[in-house]
Amino acid sequence: MIIKGGTGNGYSVGVNSSNMLLTRSVTESIEHHTNHDDGRGFQVVFNQSPTAANDCFYWIQNTDTDRDLIIEGVNLGFKNATAVDVEVYFKIGDTGTANSGTDVTPVNLNSEAAYTASCTSEKGADLDNAGAGISGGTEFFRLLFPLQDEKSDYHHFPMDIVLAPNGSLSIWATDAGATYYVNITLWYSNR
Repeated sequence: MIIKGGTGNGYSVGVNSSNMLLTRSVTESIEHHTNHDDGRGFQVVFNQSPTAANDCFYWIQNTDTDRDLIIEGVNLGFKNATAVDVEVYFKIGDTGTANSGTDVTPVNLNSEAAYTASCTSEKGADLDNAGAGISGGTEFFRLLFPLQDEKSDYHHFPMDIVLAPNGSLSIWATDAGATYYVNITLWYSNR
């Protein structure tokens, strides 16, 4: 079998002595392709102080019926914690209706794209309302900060978070005195 170029120039591909195909190619990350070519890359930016320890202060649910919502990590910082050893933790799979949530609209990162993010994205001081609002998720990631102020820094999840249609992610904190500053980059993948 001979593999020929698809442009009609008659060139066939080369193979080295180990039977490896010789190629020279241009590659791009899937995130760049999704944002540049599809216009489906977004950023969520907000700050919030919880009401009490272990309150949910952010919740996002994918409402797109055809695409998965991908989150690779979060840029997070805080100030004015009332205690040291602040913990911020993340859950997947929460359900319900956020208690007194304020919409946080994801910004499209392609200035020419007309798409808006298909999601419910809300911040609030007590979105869980002692289990009467957002509840039922499973913790998958926890950060410990032995400081009362922490400059913003990026925290990469060991595995990308994939929120299928109706999937959700929530963010919780142990210190109610702190104001948390959050940036989340997300993009939509074709299923």
